[in-house]
Amino acid sequence: MKKNCIRFAALALFASLASGIATAEDTTQAKKDAQAKMVTTTQIVGASIYNANDEAITTVDDIVMTQDGKVMYLLAGVGGFAGVGESQVAIPVKAVNCECRMTEEDTKECRMTASITAEKLQAAPKIESDNYSELNNQSWISQNNSHFSVDSVQDAKRGSLMQFSKLNDVMAKCSQGKECGQVDDFVIDPANHQVKYVILGRGGALSIGETYTPVPFAALEVSENDDNEVQVSINQTSKILKSLPKVTAGGYNELENENVREMIEETFEK
Repeated sequence: MKKNCIRFAALALFASLASGIATAEDTTQAKKDAQAKMVTTTQIVGASIYNANDEAITTVDDIVMTQDGKVMYLLAGVGGFAGVGESQVAIPVKAVNCECRMTEEDTKECRMTASITAEKLQAAPKIESDNYSELNNQSWISQNNSHFSVDSVQDAKRGSLMQFSKLNDVMAKCSQGKECGQVDDFVIDPANHQVKYVILGRGGALSIGETYTPVPFAALEVSENDDNEVQVSINQTSKILKSLPKVTAGGYNELENENVREMIEETFEK
């Protein structure tokens, strides 16, 4: 009888330990899932889009968004060979599913999928103009949305769209015209396709020793000069920006911390 009690106690202890290990693993995974909520433009541009058969059907060349940071399209190349003779299409972001996960090495992996065949993608309306005027043409927009089976969500208002590539590496200026870092990346919430933050890089050489500061996208003012060059300004002093929390390249996981986000938002509400 005593041996049975010992045996049952040992089994109970083992079950308790196993449950504790499972709970710890669940907690760790939940934490990793929380860290994977946001995606960056550097994780999107240059990445492949896969179809239902797990086949890469195209690669994202650029991101098109509204002036208030609502991502509308992923520009991608179709046809041609090794980039030669390619045509560009504008895939509505609503037609693409983006899922991110944290790996065991604590790096973020993002994967984009679309319910479309390579053949149908090839047959999508093409962008023929150099200035992407099609994206301001309501007839073209309706045809494109119909091809990708999405609802029309954009008004064809000229000048209302901008490309990430035109903002990337632009030196932002703070109040009084001082330089406060170059635009390195955007952080996007894939749940509503909204750009939440712009990442400003400062210092270092060839990205070595560079520091990264997140700024609310809403704080940016984007304009073009007479030479059609994009200009970015932030109505905040360089001193204030330097005092903001810094984030780590490769995912900016610090932004998953609510306290960090609140600190940034409160700075720009003052």
